[in-house]
Amino acid sequence: MAKTPKTVWDFLNDLKTRLTPGGAKEAAHLLELKKKDHEARGLPFDGNYYLWDHRFYDRLMVEQEYSIDENAIAEYFPLKPTVGGMLRIFEELFGLVFVELTPEDRKRLSPSGKAEDISWHEDVIIFSVWDDAGEGDGFVGYLYLDLHPRPGKYGHAANFNLQPGFVKPDGSRRYPATALVCNFSKPTATKPSLLKHDEVVTLFHELGHGIHDLAGRTRFARFHGTSTVRDFVEAPSQMLENWCWTPAQLKALSSHYKTEAPIPDDLIEKLIATKHVNDALFNLRQLHFGLFDMTVHTPKTHKDVEALDVPTLYNDLRVEISGLKGPEAQGEAR
Repeated sequence: MAKTPKTVWDFLNDLKTRLTPGGAKEAAHLLELKKKDHEARGLPFDGNYYLWDHRFYDRLMVEQEYSIDENAIAEYFPLKPTVGGMLRIFEELFGLVFVELTPEDRKRLSPSGKAEDISWHEDVIIFSVWDDAGEGDGFVGYLYLDLHPRPGKYGHAANFNLQPGFVKPDGSRRYPATALVCNFSKPTATKPSLLKHDEVVTLFHELGHGIHDLAGRTRFARFHGTSTVRDFVEAPSQMLENWCWTPAQLKALSSHYKTEAPIPDDLIEKLIATKHVNDALFNLRQLHFGLFDMTVHTPKTHKDVEALDVPTLYNDLRVEISGLKGPEAQGEAR
């Protein structure tokens, strides 16, 4: 979309100039927090703030300075009701209807007559998706939710297209199937699976990819769903994440796993107040990825490419751009 490398370089460097002062201020504050934490626990402190420190002290800062208890918030987001709330939002926004397949439905659709045959694991939930907005012929496709960890499973969170939609030579449509693969904690004997707020955001994000996949009406499989220009792939999901920061929607999504009460307004207010905490550092880290990518793909001679020390370049750029140190700084500290 940017058309020329210069446009990208100018954009990224302008962002770097604007974000660097804020990032330095945030890093200094987090370094001080780390120092106090090490002193309180009797741990040595070498004066450095490392890449692997960030998730811990970022969370500690939110807990201490914003009085946020992630586990208390998670009690209002049990997995199954939260998924149901998200699907209702998409039903309202896009005129879709999600119908969970029963064991009888799954058995009826299975070629062998065994219900589990139309999925790859008993944990997988399947929805048939329908168009309630008067467009198309009603049926949209299938949505698979594989939400809990197990040995050998993909370890992150992602959406995968199982089959694209397209128009067949006889004019009929082949319908898409899409899968959300996540690793949220499994329910226990005393508690359902409970989602922390960042997991709610992750679920909404990946479900956004799934809706993008299902809502496609392309003629050719090549252009179906997320098979679009790469710099647009994340746009729909990132826009849909905003629902997770809207007070009315947070309340509508929430349901305490014991009382079914919605999340209180004071907790919503505290949660929303944390949305932009350490934003400069977050965006500088994203800039590191972008500037590294542009640097290694800038046209060079074959000799220059052979001489390129990629790990050193990556680490040097990370420190220069985000200020987060890595293993290379540990030797210096000793």
